[in-house]
Amino acid sequence: MIGKQSILFGAVLVIMMFIFVTPVSAESEGKGMYIVETDQVDMKTAPATDAETVGILVRGDKLTIFDQKNGYVKTFYSGKRVWVASQHIAPVKKETPKNTKTPETNETESPKPDKESKSADTSNKELKVAEAPELKSATIEVSSVGPLSGHHIVIDAGHGGNDSGAVAEGVNEKSLTLSTALLAAEELQRQGATVTLTRTNDRFLSLEERVTISHSKSADIFISFHYNAYRDPSVGGINTFYYGNEELQLATIVQDSLISHVKLDNRGAKTGNFHVIRENNDLALLVELGFMTNPEELDTIKTDKYQEEVAAAIADGLIDYYKQ
Repeated sequence: MIGKQSILFGAVLVIMMFIFVTPVSAESEGKGMYIVETDQVDMKTAPATDAETVGILVRGDKLTIFDQKNGYVKTFYSGKRVWVASQHIAPVKKETPKNTKTPETNETESPKPDKESKSADTSNKELKVAEAPELKSATIEVSSVGPLSGHHIVIDAGHGGNDSGAVAEGVNEKSLTLSTALLAAEELQRQGATVTLTRTNDRFLSLEERVTISHSKSADIFISFHYNAYRDPSVGGINTFYYGNEELQLATIVQDSLISHVKLDNRGAKTGNFHVIRENNDLALLVELGFMTNPEELDTIKTDKYQEEVAAAIADGLIDYYKQ
């Protein structure tokens, strides 16, 4: 006859076996490892285009998928649930080079490539600047040999999206910075540089995201484009801002080149406490390319001719810098 204690022990044993052999949920196991295949992709709080953006992933980042909905996949970043548009990712293949940076750790052990390796392979890597506005960001790979060959430049068009920047006479700063940045990228590519644009259309990017893009590309130089504003409409001219002493020479050369190409007042190369240059590990500048609140200056800076001259000045300035 089986005693009550034996029956109780057996019941407990069955319950424990059920607990330990029941498969874990898909939320804990995940549905496979994927890799980001585009230059960058937003992480959002919900599977919708108008959901809040809480960060970005860049090409080569890996993530584990836990769910899919509305063209988005769910993963986790710093312990929080986020959603990523599925068209930007693909399953990890065995031959994919190892990149240990993941959303869970936000760390990387991939070595920074040297300047020679950045432009060693130029085959099948021609992305025309004209295509860039259709992308969220673009790296324009070198397709010509020139004085900037072997150098990777990040061009940052200030403002964007719901951040219009300065506004004067119906002109938005965000539009001027983007059109100037695209022209500068095209000119830099023509001189042999590999160029990354932080934005190529009217989209919002946080200051942190702009710096992250620069770091992810192991950039040689980062330049953020802006146009100025002031309560006194008679104030005008161009500034080049830098943060650290290691950038003083670069800032001075770029400022001199700008002034030699365009006929605006020289406000000089100065130190500036701007996030995108202060928090940047790469050589970083912020250029203020004229005052939108100066009516005469606005008539000049909004023209294609002026912006083309700025693009040429930036390229010539970097060429002069690398000759030093």
